[in-house]
Amino acid sequence: MRKILIAVMAMVTMLLFTTPTHATLWDRGGGLVYDDVLKITWLQNADYAGVKMNWNDATTWADNLEYGGFKDWRLPEGDLNAYGSPAPLSEMGHLYADLIAGGGLPGPFTNIHTHMFPADGEYDYYWTSTTYDTAALVYRFGDGIQTGGSLGALAYAWAVGDGDVAAVPEPATMLLLGSGLLGLAGLRKKFKK
Repeated sequence: MRKILIAVMAMVTMLLFTTPTHATLWDRGGGLVYDDVLKITWLQNADYAGVKMNWNDATTWADNLEYGGFKDWRLPEGDLNAYGSPAPLSEMGHLYADLIAGGGLPGPFTNIHTHMFPADGEYDYYWTSTTYDTAALVYRFGDGIQTGGSLGALAYAWAVGDGDVAAVPEPATMLLLGSGLLGLAGLRKKFKK
Protein backbone atom coordinates (compact mmCIF):
# COMPACT_ATOMS: atom_id res chain seq x y z
CA MET A 1 0.00 0.00 0.00
CA ARG A 2 2.83 2.36 0.87
CA LYS A 3 4.39 1.82 -2.57
CA ILE A 4 1.11 2.73 -4.27
CA LEU A 5 0.76 5.88 -2.18
CA ILE A 6 4.34 6.94 -2.99
CA ALA A 7 3.75 6.27 -6.70
CA VAL A 8 0.54 8.34 -6.66
CA MET A 9 2.27 11.21 -4.84
CA ALA A 10 5.16 11.10 -7.34
CA MET A 11 2.75 11.31 -10.29
CA VAL A 12 0.84 14.20 -8.72
CA THR A 13 4.09 16.07 -8.05
CA MET A 14 5.28 15.44 -11.60
CA LEU A 15 1.99 16.75 -13.05
CA LEU A 16 2.00 19.85 -10.88
CA PHE A 17 5.54 20.91 -11.75
CA THR A 18 5.58 20.03 -15.44
CA THR A 19 4.67 22.86 -17.79
CA PRO A 20 4.39 22.43 -21.54
CA THR A 21 6.57 24.65 -23.70
CA HIS A 22 4.15 24.54 -26.61
CA ALA A 23 0.42 24.47 -26.77
CA THR A 24 -1.37 21.28 -27.42
CA LEU A 25 -4.03 21.76 -30.04
CA TRP A 26 -7.02 19.58 -29.21
CA ASP A 27 -9.33 18.63 -32.06
CA ARG A 28 -12.71 18.86 -30.32
CA GLY A 29 -14.61 17.58 -33.34
CA GLY A 30 -17.36 19.47 -35.09
CA GLY A 31 -14.86 21.88 -36.64
CA LEU A 32 -13.37 23.18 -33.35
CA VAL A 33 -9.72 23.15 -32.19
CA TYR A 34 -8.75 24.16 -28.63
CA ASP A 35 -5.38 25.75 -27.72
CA ASP A 36 -4.64 24.78 -24.11
CA VAL A 37 -2.04 27.52 -23.54
CA LEU A 38 -3.94 30.55 -24.85
CA LYS A 39 -7.22 29.01 -23.65
CA ILE A 40 -9.02 29.80 -26.90
CA THR A 41 -10.92 27.73 -29.43
CA TRP A 42 -10.27 28.18 -33.15
CA LEU A 43 -12.56 27.31 -36.01
CA GLN A 44 -10.87 24.38 -37.69
CA ASN A 45 -11.63 25.82 -41.13
CA ALA A 46 -9.45 28.93 -41.47
CA ASP A 47 -11.59 30.05 -44.42
CA TYR A 48 -15.04 29.42 -42.96
CA ALA A 49 -16.17 32.91 -44.01
CA GLY A 50 -15.26 31.99 -47.60
CA VAL A 51 -14.32 35.47 -48.83
CA LYS A 52 -11.87 38.27 -48.21
CA MET A 53 -13.47 41.28 -46.54
CA ASN A 54 -12.58 44.64 -45.06
CA TRP A 55 -11.89 44.95 -41.33
CA ASN A 56 -15.35 46.27 -40.38
CA ASP A 57 -17.09 43.44 -42.24
CA ALA A 58 -14.69 40.87 -40.75
CA THR A 59 -15.33 42.13 -37.21
CA THR A 60 -19.09 42.11 -37.78
CA TRP A 61 -18.92 38.61 -39.26
CA ALA A 62 -17.01 37.23 -36.24
CA ASP A 63 -19.20 39.05 -33.71
CA ASN A 64 -22.38 37.67 -35.31
CA LEU A 65 -21.09 34.17 -36.02
CA GLU A 66 -22.97 31.26 -34.51
CA TYR A 67 -21.08 28.00 -34.93
CA GLY A 68 -21.58 24.72 -33.16
CA GLY A 69 -24.21 26.31 -30.94
CA PHE A 70 -21.76 28.99 -29.71
CA LYS A 71 -22.09 32.73 -30.27
CA ASP A 72 -19.05 34.29 -28.55
CA TRP A 73 -16.66 34.52 -31.51
CA ARG A 74 -14.20 37.29 -32.36
CA LEU A 75 -11.14 38.01 -34.49
CA PRO A 76 -7.77 36.93 -32.99
CA GLU A 77 -5.77 39.52 -31.06
CA GLY A 78 -2.59 41.00 -32.53
CA ASP A 79 0.49 42.43 -30.82
CA LEU A 80 1.21 46.14 -31.41
CA ASN A 81 4.75 45.67 -30.07
CA ALA A 82 5.69 43.27 -32.86
CA TYR A 83 4.95 45.14 -36.07
CA GLY A 84 6.71 43.53 -39.04
CA SER A 85 7.81 40.47 -37.09
CA PRO A 86 6.48 36.98 -36.25
CA ALA A 87 4.68 38.42 -33.18
CA PRO A 88 4.74 35.32 -30.96
CA LEU A 89 2.61 37.12 -28.35
CA SER A 90 -0.25 37.59 -30.81
CA GLU A 91 -2.76 34.75 -31.00
CA MET A 92 -1.96 33.94 -34.63
CA GLY A 93 1.78 34.32 -34.00
CA HIS A 94 1.54 31.88 -31.10
CA LEU A 95 -0.42 29.46 -33.28
CA TYR A 96 2.10 29.80 -36.12
CA ALA A 97 5.04 29.12 -33.77
CA ASP A 98 3.33 26.06 -32.29
CA LEU A 99 2.41 24.65 -35.69
CA ILE A 100 5.95 25.08 -36.97
CA ALA A 101 7.38 23.54 -33.79
CA GLY A 102 4.80 20.76 -33.94
CA GLY A 103 5.44 19.71 -37.51
CA GLY A 104 4.25 22.58 -39.64
CA LEU A 105 1.15 24.01 -41.18
CA PRO A 106 -1.69 23.24 -41.41
CA GLY A 107 -1.72 21.07 -38.27
CA PRO A 108 -5.29 20.17 -37.36
CA PHE A 109 -6.64 23.02 -39.50
CA THR A 110 -8.05 23.22 -43.01
CA ASN A 111 -7.94 25.95 -45.63
CA ILE A 112 -5.22 28.15 -44.12
CA HIS A 113 -4.25 30.67 -46.79
CA THR A 114 -0.45 30.72 -46.96
CA HIS A 115 0.28 32.04 -50.45
CA MET A 116 2.97 34.66 -50.52
CA PHE A 117 2.11 35.77 -54.06
CA PRO A 118 -1.38 34.57 -55.00
CA ALA A 119 -2.90 35.13 -58.44
CA ASP A 120 -4.50 38.44 -57.46
CA GLY A 121 -1.05 39.84 -56.63
CA GLU A 122 -1.84 40.36 -52.93
CA TYR A 123 -0.48 38.51 -49.95
CA ASP A 124 -2.85 36.25 -48.07
CA TYR A 125 -3.47 38.11 -44.81
CA TYR A 126 -5.79 37.45 -41.88
CA TRP A 127 -7.33 40.28 -39.87
CA THR A 128 -6.69 40.68 -36.16
CA SER A 129 -8.95 42.60 -33.78
CA THR A 130 -6.08 44.97 -32.96
CA THR A 131 -6.31 48.46 -34.48
CA TYR A 132 -4.16 51.58 -34.45
CA ASP A 133 -4.78 54.94 -36.12
CA THR A 134 -6.75 54.09 -39.28
CA ALA A 135 -5.35 50.59 -39.70
CA ALA A 136 -5.48 47.12 -38.17
CA LEU A 137 -2.86 44.46 -37.71
CA VAL A 138 -2.95 41.60 -40.19
CA TYR A 139 -1.14 38.26 -40.04
CA ARG A 140 0.46 36.35 -42.91
CA PHE A 141 0.78 32.58 -42.44
CA GLY A 142 3.05 32.21 -45.49
CA ASP A 143 6.01 33.42 -43.43
CA GLY A 144 4.51 34.18 -40.01
CA ILE A 145 4.75 37.97 -40.25
CA GLN A 146 2.37 40.45 -38.65
CA THR A 147 2.04 43.85 -40.27
CA GLY A 148 -0.55 46.59 -40.76
CA GLY A 149 -3.37 46.94 -43.22
CA SER A 150 -5.79 49.71 -44.10
CA LEU A 151 -9.24 49.07 -42.60
CA GLY A 152 -10.67 49.15 -46.13
CA ALA A 153 -8.26 46.54 -47.51
CA LEU A 154 -9.40 42.97 -48.10
CA ALA A 155 -8.16 40.07 -45.96
CA TYR A 156 -9.45 36.80 -44.57
CA ALA A 157 -11.27 36.46 -41.26
CA TRP A 158 -10.67 33.54 -38.87
CA ALA A 159 -12.82 33.33 -35.77
CA VAL A 160 -11.71 32.34 -32.26
CA GLY A 161 -13.68 31.95 -29.06
CA ASP A 162 -12.45 32.49 -25.53
CA GLY A 163 -12.15 29.33 -23.46
CA ASP A 164 -12.79 25.75 -24.40
CA VAL A 165 -16.18 25.82 -26.08
CA ALA A 166 -16.28 22.03 -26.11
CA ALA A 167 -14.69 21.33 -22.73
CA VAL A 168 -13.72 17.75 -22.01
CA PRO A 169 -11.33 16.52 -19.31
CA GLU A 170 -7.66 16.80 -20.23
CA PRO A 171 -5.47 13.66 -20.06
CA ALA A 172 -3.57 14.97 -17.01
CA THR A 173 -6.86 15.44 -15.17
CA MET A 174 -7.93 11.93 -16.08
CA LEU A 175 -4.56 10.52 -14.92
CA LEU A 176 -4.87 12.33 -11.60
CA LEU A 177 -8.42 11.07 -11.12
CA GLY A 178 -7.40 7.52 -12.03
CA SER A 179 -4.47 7.64 -9.62
CA GLY A 180 -6.73 8.80 -6.81
CA LEU A 181 -9.23 6.05 -7.50
CA LEU A 182 -6.44 3.47 -7.56
CA GLY A 183 -5.23 4.76 -4.18
CA LEU A 184 -8.72 4.54 -2.73
CA ALA A 185 -9.11 1.00 -4.04
CA GLY A 186 -5.82 0.07 -2.38
CA LEU A 187 -6.94 1.56 0.96
CA ARG A 188 -10.26 -0.27 0.78
CA LYS A 189 -8.45 -3.56 0.10
CA LYS A 190 -6.15 -2.95 3.09
CA PHE A 191 -9.02 -2.31 5.48
CA LYS A 192 -10.95 -5.39 4.31
CA LYS A 193 -8.16 -7.74 5.43
